[in-house]
Amino acid sequence: MDLFEIQEYTIDDINSLIANEVEENIHLDFKASGALGKKDEKRYEIVKDVSAFANSDGGIIIYGLTEENHKPKDFDFVDGNVFTKEWLENIINQVQPHIEGLIIYPIRNDGNIEQSIYVVKIPRSEKAPHMARDHKYYKRFNFKSEPMEDYEVKDILHRKYSPTLQIVNGTLQDEDVEEGDETVTFSFKAWIRNTGRVISKDYKFSASFFNLPKGTTGNYQPYEGKVLSMYVCDYCWKMTSPSKEPLFPGELIETGHYKFQIPITNAPDEIFGKVYIKMTLLYEDGGKDTMLVNLDEKNKIELYGEEDIIDFVKKDHPDFSLTDIL
Repeated sequence: MDLFEIQEYTIDDINSLIANEVEENIHLDFKASGALGKKDEKRYEIVKDVSAFANSDGGIIIYGLTEENHKPKDFDFVDGNVFTKEWLENIINQVQPHIEGLIIYPIRNDGNIEQSIYVVKIPRSEKAPHMARDHKYYKRFNFKSEPMEDYEVKDILHRKYSPTLQIVNGTLQDEDVEEGDETVTFSFKAWIRNTGRVISKDYKFSASFFNLPKGTTGNYQPYEGKVLSMYVCDYCWKMTSPSKEPLFPGELIETGHYKFQIPITNAPDEIFGKVYIKMTLLYEDGGKDTMLVNLDEKNKIELYGEEDIIDFVKKDHPDFSLTDIL
């Protein structure tokens, strides 16, 4: 379940978080009902936490859940008569400047306003940095809201003048195999989107393919520009594509276009179950996005954190080093 993609939240969504012991992270925070209060120190904390998410990569704060070891433990409902959605919205609006696109979703347990949960969805702000009530700037770090260093504030100020690119997905598909063929051809392509407000002219996409069978050969089609293809190690093959055209704000383009010829020693479905792909997108001003895709459609996995990617690969390959395929 991708919480950020949900348009209307229900009590079942919150139950799912508890049942699956979804841990807090850089994009998710759980708050008990006591986090909402009329005293100044409570209001300061609300503004600080919300501004930290907006200054970082966005995220979700859920008010109305207790947590233990950073995992949701149980409901701790907010009295919606005392702390209304409008009250919370007015507190959050004390963040300076105003955060565009922030949405508060109230959930009423069985329609009971006295048993409310507030899901606050905070976007990654293009107007950052945002200042809290104590005239400080905060960022999301691990499970906390931490004050930002001067250089971090300056970096965020530059955000509005830099593009923001994102990998949308990548897929490897097998083509028709005729009787007598000794290899099966797989085509790979990926999609990237400019989610920022600035044109991107200089970006590079690369894909590292893990566990392709021995004897695999690969090439780039169509042959455009200089393309790096390298066999990194016994279990990883890396291919890289340079930027081909300016990428305008909001634009989605297709990239990759790699082809692999794989010896027919296994059925295509068996190959899918073994191969996974780590994609990296580098762009102007040090921007970077990563995604890991497992091609077993029954257990498709997308991991965004580098530590998660390292842990995932090392289950198969203990000697793996992420620096080999950056």
